Amino acid sequence: LPLVKNQRSGYFIQQNTGKKSLCVDLKTAEGKQLVLDLIKKADVLVENYAPGAIARLGFGWDAVHALNPRLIMCSVSAFGQSGPLSNMPGFDCTGQAYS
Repeated sequence: LPLVKNQRSGYFIQQNTGKKSLCVDLKTAEGKQLVLDLIKKADVLVENYAPGAIARLGFGWDAVHALNPRLIMCSVSAFGQSGPLSNMPGFDCTGQAYS
């Protein structure tokens, strides 16, 4: 797609309008602490890792709920949390191709 504004494609702008982004390395102590601090204040946590990955990083439901009991957590893996394709990676375009 052609670049439209500030070196961003039309697709990027359409998919991310109104969003704020933060890039964090969850495998570092600093990155984990930053996310833990955000979780304490957050209303909703949405993650799209493969099933079990977020827990292996230390941010499973029990851990985040202990930090913030009012937190709503939504896990959106490409092919669900269980089933024959649950461990396959994928994003929006992958799901569209399968449908």
